[in-house]
Amino acid sequence: MTNRESQIESIIEPKTIYIHCSNHFDPIWRRGFKKPFYYNNEKFVSCSVIQEACIEDWVTLSQGSDLKFEIECSLVLRTYLEKHPEHLEVFKQLIKEGRFELLAAGEIIPDPNMPIGETLVRNLVYGLLWAEDTLGVLPTSGCVNDGFGASAQMPQIFRGCEIKWLTGLSYKFPTKEYWKGLDGTFLYIQQDFRTKNMKYLGRTPYYRPCPDCHGYGCKTCLDRGFDHSYRMGMDTEIDPSKLNMIHHPFGLIAAGGEESLVVMNLAEKVAAANASQPDYDYTFMLIQDLAERYKEDIRAVDSPDPTRVSEEVDGNPVSTGCLVSRIKTKQETRRLENKAESIEKWAALANLQGLTYPSQDLTESWKKIAFAAFHDSITGTHIDVGYKELLELYAEIDDHLADALEQLKQVTIEQDDHTISVFNPHSYEVTQHAEVYIAGSGSFTLLDEQGKQATLFEITEQAEGNKITFQVEGIAGLSWKEYRIQRITNPTHVPETSLPFPTESRSIENEFYKVTTNDHGVISIFDKKAGQELVNSAKGYANELVLEHDVGDPWTTRELNRPRLRLGNGNKLISVEKFADHSVLTYRGQLAGNEEIQNPVDYRVMILEWEQKVILRNGIPRVDFETKIDWDAFDRRIRISFPTPVVLKNDSGHYAIPYGTLTKSRYEMSFTGWENPNGDWAAVEWGSTGAISGINVAIFNRGTPSYRIERGEILMSVLRSPTFPNCLLWPREYNAPVYDGMRDQGEHAFSYSLYSYEGHWQDSDVVKQAYTYNKPLLAYPGKLKQKLPAIELFAKHTLISAMKKAERSNGTIIRLFEHSGQAETIKLQLPDHIKAVIETNLLEKDMRMLPLLEGNMIEFEMTPFKIITLKML
Repeated sequence: MTNRESQIESIIEPKTIYIHCSNHFDPIWRRGFKKPFYYNNEKFVSCSVIQEACIEDWVTLSQGSDLKFEIECSLVLRTYLEKHPEHLEVFKQLIKEGRFELLAAGEIIPDPNMPIGETLVRNLVYGLLWAEDTLGVLPTSGCVNDGFGASAQMPQIFRGCEIKWLTGLSYKFPTKEYWKGLDGTFLYIQQDFRTKNMKYLGRTPYYRPCPDCHGYGCKTCLDRGFDHSYRMGMDTEIDPSKLNMIHHPFGLIAAGGEESLVVMNLAEKVAAANASQPDYDYTFMLIQDLAERYKEDIRAVDSPDPTRVSEEVDGNPVSTGCLVSRIKTKQETRRLENKAESIEKWAALANLQGLTYPSQDLTESWKKIAFAAFHDSITGTHIDVGYKELLELYAEIDDHLADALEQLKQVTIEQDDHTISVFNPHSYEVTQHAEVYIAGSGSFTLLDEQGKQATLFEITEQAEGNKITFQVEGIAGLSWKEYRIQRITNPTHVPETSLPFPTESRSIENEFYKVTTNDHGVISIFDKKAGQELVNSAKGYANELVLEHDVGDPWTTRELNRPRLRLGNGNKLISVEKFADHSVLTYRGQLAGNEEIQNPVDYRVMILEWEQKVILRNGIPRVDFETKIDWDAFDRRIRISFPTPVVLKNDSGHYAIPYGTLTKSRYEMSFTGWENPNGDWAAVEWGSTGAISGINVAIFNRGTPSYRIERGEILMSVLRSPTFPNCLLWPREYNAPVYDGMRDQGEHAFSYSLYSYEGHWQDSDVVKQAYTYNKPLLAYPGKLKQKLPAIELFAKHTLISAMKKAERSNGTIIRLFEHSGQAETIKLQLPDHIKAVIETNLLEKDMRMLPLLEGNMIEFEMTPFKIITLKML
């Protein structure tokens, strides 16, 4: 064939148009996952019911045709197979025929910015390994459909799970074909097939209750409870209209939406289109089929053409209202992540001793934590029944972790009413307070192993027993410390001074900070060691509440005009308490002037009252804050302000991300679309001012990750009350306004802390201090039955993020990450009985053997922001 003939043949060759059968199933969003909701005497079925119907129809359609379909995440398929185990072999056969694909999203598709790094890893690992064990294949087509943004360590995490191509990046993401992550790992992210030449197979429906049975099930709806009389493709012909088939090599027709059933004669419609349109070749497609088109680009992922590599290291900010909406979703997820990590490390050390490992409870905890981190769970972008289901989920996780703890205590701790055992889950030495409940009444003191009396901060009688808060000094990383209980009187209490407070009583201090107040708030925080003032009192009080107009929906702010009202004038100093080893300032306040019903200061705020405590503890280099807020408001936001003297030209700040830190400049809200960012950045554990020399101020958080730095003022958002439901209510589909809880009305409690450091964050202890604040020590009555194996890390800026039993062997996994962007050589001292250490990927598949050095130590290089997984045998 001549070149001319070849060109003519390529011109007349039919153009390919793919039919893509895939639904984006949101387990929680406009519905609950397994809970129905009720409105206006109708029952609205759960998401899992609609998922089941969609998958059941796809399975039926695939029999006797060439139809292909895919499912995004393992949770959805596992939930279906639990009800239809007879279909497992059908799925296996479809996989063999190349007609079904489970995408590599993991358990679910998580939010990329608010969970800790280990949650993102476990989500992928558990989802992919379940697929490999159940279906016999490991998913390799990465998927993050509808996730709000893209975090800078995602390339390393996905590549660590053997995924080279990531699809479904949404709203904002690196703009070229290759994404270079924070550690330098490359990931192929070609998205053109979805963004440039795609259309839907007709309207994407959202299903109302069946009109005959009102949602309770009948013959009309096949006992499904919803009206599926409309299906995608009923009112649409399969043709190339709206597709640009001149400038693109192929087109794509999406036969699916977010809960969309397709016509049951779809295969016949495709066959008819092929027969009547000879210029086009309509064919069913999976993502793995497209991978063949891009295979050369995918193969080049380790050394791509530099001109095709994005300059952006992440895809943020986007939909930043999600960082605040339904704030408890963030607080509870963070609490449970850290609790699971800590208990698991204890369990791993016990397992090294040959003791029972609570695998089932820990695995179930992490799978449920992954669900809590789903991109419409932790984001607060769901209706009220979804929120109720999440609250029940948090309780279930607590139950699993309590069961795991009980199993651990049975094998590691013996009952002793006179001893308390404390475990440090960090890989470095810590001085931190701990809490424990002990039986009996009266007051106590504690003596450590050397007979030194521990600092007791508080003893309170509760139903579970006496709650003791005490100081644990210098406990080594991944180790235990025991304290003997001795009955004594309470620590000395200096009675609070009656109002007005004399000048000399308006300061509290420890060896690190001096905090000074007036009648309305903190006017000075002085860093004693640096000799630096940390509060710009000309701008306002430290820890001052700020009320901001925030008209919008759970995803974002929708109006550019957002006036603020500082609330310090409504704040009143109540007490100054000075104990032997700690001091507390207490304030109470309310929105001043809002008592007038006819002419309030802000008529959209029904209730706004608060109590705040400022706490200094001896030996702790932080200023701790506790704030309780009771509110009921419409279209408002609460920020907590820390005006600092660190004023930089671009308001540069450092913000913690999963497994790392990024430096970002201030930006302004510029548009009002539903994915728009409002000016805030996500900060997982901490955010700080961004000076490279001199003093910096950091604020640590426990699940309040929305930060803005504005002319040196750190503004941390803690509450918002959106009233516009956006896509939680589409009355043309069905009218069920069951989302008022998104206003987050009621009582809320927040814990956060101030820490200052000198110079660049990379050369400071800010990361360790933030981790210490977020992950408490574990303390329980009783003493160790036997000494557990010791593991010691010698590193400056590398941490152990996880220790666990290996998934598919009797080995023990240690995961480490370099947190400061600086290479270093680290050493790890291992127990004597460890005979081999293997570096694995995140799926725990072997990569290379590490040599054991004298004294059972290993030594290896950590490159900047690297995550390394080791298996000990």
